[in-house]
Amino acid sequence: MTRRQRIRAAREQAREVFGTAEAAKVWLESECPALGFVRPIDLLLDDEGLKSVIAILVRIEHGVFS
Repeated sequence: MTRRQRIRAAREQAREVFGTAEAAKVWLESECPALGFVRPIDLLLDDEGLKSVIAILVRIEHGVFS
């Protein structure tokens, strides 16, 4: 999977979780405490990073923050 494809997948998942493309963009470009204060977009260099970002989005979607 290319970086562009990983970004697209993360944006789609984030849009589902947050409801709008703008909210998804803001989340992807903001530091995330659950990811060690790294911006989710910066983790999308490889498939493992995408898995981490998707896992956090699933946790957010289900209300699991710990």
